[in-house]
Amino acid sequence: MHGDDFVAGHDGLGVYRLLGRLYAEALRRLTHEALGSLLAYDEAHDGSLVDTLSAYLLHDRNKVATAARLHVHYNTLRHRLRQIDRLTGGLDRHPLSRLQAELAVHARRLLAARARG
Repeated sequence: MHGDDFVAGHDGLGVYRLLGRLYAEALRRLTHEALGSLLAYDEAHDGSLVDTLSAYLLHDRNKVATAARLHVHYNTLRHRLRQIDRLTGGLDRHPLSRLQAELAVHARRLLAARARG
């Protein structure tokens, strides 16, 4: 989930202990419900909004660190975050939607790890 050589003990898995108990279909459904509008936009526009959101959340919503991680200009990140806000209805305004989006980001990562598996 964090690279080809990533290893973690059971106690270090955190939310992945919970998500790991779900079937792939439930993980896909969670991902679609929370990130569907972003996934559709990315596919239609060859975009990277889902990856941007993932990096933003994993960097504790720190815009400077996220821009550096994505190797994009700060203003590019701000534009992408406005797009995400518009397409999702504003994750920062809805705590449960934000939580669902964060879980969906991790579910998507888990699905990708299982596929590489």
